[in-house]
Amino acid sequence: RLAINAASLGRSARSAADVKLRQPLAKARINVGSQQEQQDLAELVDVLQEEINVKEIEVVSEVGELVDYKLMPNNRALGPKFGKQFPKVRQALMALDPAEAARTLQAGGVLTLTVDGATVELGGDDVLVQTESRGGLAVASDKGVTVAVDTALTPELVQEGYARDLVRAINNMRKEAGLEISDRIELGYTAVGDVAAALQNFADYVKQETLTRTLSEGLLADALFQQTVPVGDQEVRLALRKAA
Repeated sequence: RLAINAASLGRSARSAADVKLRQPLAKARINVGSQQEQQDLAELVDVLQEEINVKEIEVVSEVGELVDYKLMPNNRALGPKFGKQFPKVRQALMALDPAEAARTLQAGGVLTLTVDGATVELGGDDVLVQTESRGGLAVASDKGVTVAVDTALTPELVQEGYARDLVRAINNMRKEAGLEISDRIELGYTAVGDVAAALQNFADYVKQETLTRTLSEGLLADALFQQTVPVGDQEVRLALRKAA
């Protein structure tokens, strides 16, 4: 269940950053509450990499490595509760370490403050915890698990994403052309820029995933099926025929 939750949060973080799941990313960093949970996740790295579609999973011990916390008093609760003391309570709250205070509240604990020499306790209903993701990270949290994905895209990652889009398009074309699952094909294409580079640099992957025997630039004169598909910011023309 821990791995399922972490994978779901990873996908949610990607979605919030508007990065589709087929686009590979470099790394996801995960924080969980206990050492045992950290060990459990470490044993499921391969599964999580596939589910979140990242090259690397890093389990971190401090959630503060992933997000910045900000504590805000719940004015509606604390104003009536403390009256004239409220400004001093707010000042004492703002003096706390935000990350440590957030962990305490998320674990169901209370914050202990000293105001005018007296002890004051604040619970989860008294404090609003705001989170801000670190630069370049998309973050999602739930039930003590925080997942941050690095949304920076290198040219290699972009090209791999294009290759995955093309595999999906080619396999859809195979179905529309009425080919059997085991049929081998020959494929021609017209593309430029990063999409053409993706077809060249990830040719083996594309051929393996689509049962393509030959992959060549240019359209096939006697193609069985042709289609124009959107990939990245361009329209790519694909043509296939059954291999002899």
